[in-house]
Amino acid sequence: MASPLHFEMTAFASSDWRKAVHYLGGIGEEVELRWEAAFAREIKNLCESIAEQIASPDGFYDQPDEGASLQFSRPIFQQRFQTGKIKARRSSVGVWRIFYAIDDDDKDGTPDTLRVYAIRHAARPSPDFGNEDG
Repeated sequence: MASPLHFEMTAFASSDWRKAVHYLGGIGEEVELRWEAAFAREIKNLCESIAEQIASPDGFYDQPDEGASLQFSRPIFQQRFQTGKIKARRSSVGVWRIFYAIDDDDKDGTPDTLRVYAIRHAARPSPDFGNEDG
């Protein structure tokens, strides 16, 4: 079993996280706590599954998110996660998107870090990274 990737958030993503927690806390503490637990679980699963993919003979195989990658001029991937049951088809209630990159921070030729660049509710448009330099 491969060691999980390290996890980091850019200042931009940290701001997104705080805004989401603040907004959801206004709805209710239970909603906020459920979102935080779902986010942590999704990050843990991503760090483990991507590390396994990288260690496998086939390597990492996800497709970059085209819009986010064009904005940032580098491969940015998107992972959706859900915080509740979807009540109707094509509903975005409780669905969030994590925009992340895979980096080789220790420069040994093997990616070792999952870096989150943005967090968005699925109903919101893709992030504008602006001058974010990670």
